Amino acid sequence: KYTDAKRGYELYLSENGGDDAYYTQRAEKELKACEWAIEKLANPDKSITVTHLDGGINTQFSEFGAVDSEEGLYYSSLSFTEVESENKPSKLLSKVLFSDDRSSGGGVLGEANKEKLHSAHTAFNADKTRMYYTICDYFLGNDIKCDLYYKDISSSGSYGEEVKLPASINLQSYTSTQPAAGYDAKTDQELLFFVTDKIGGAGKLDIWYSVVGE
Repeated sequence: KYTDAKRGYELYLSENGGDDAYYTQRAEKELKACEWAIEKLANPDKSITVTHLDGGINTQFSEFGAVDSEEGLYYSSLSFTEVESENKPSKLLSKVLFSDDRSSGGGVLGEANKEKLHSAHTAFNADKTRMYYTICDYFLGNDIKCDLYYKDISSSGSYGEEVKLPASINLQSYTSTQPAAGYDAKTDQELLFFVTDKIGGAGKLDIWYSVVGE
């Protein structure tokens, strides 16, 4: 409903634009995104085919963070329920899943999950010797704070011990999530891209990177 959304953002900007710098900037950005989507729907790129994955991978909840590989599909699903106690409402949790045929629902990938915590966003380096992932927990109600971890992978395919990335990436009062592994051919260095809301970015969640090993 991009046209409806566009109308809503235009209404906000006409009545409240300038009241709050962040929300004004956000509304202007989302308005441009709506206009882009409307144009793309009117003039689709016929060289691209989008396929909805059926067979149990997509549920009524959110499925996200997909990584396609030769061995199968790694993805995250916000479809798990954690019941804390009789006096507290149950909460949804995300888990990392793996489907080897991409046509049926995946099983929980034990190497990237922790009990009673969110697990999501797997990423592998170029030679598949390391897997990065995110572990998150609720705090202050429904807010979520995330930290980045990794496990090394042996030549036989077994996973090593879990390692939390250092404080330069996982700051105590900020969230770090959505890892993506990269490589700088000029410097012959592996890079880790991630999203964080720590101070020093453009504002809210921004994309940062770190040289692996530093």
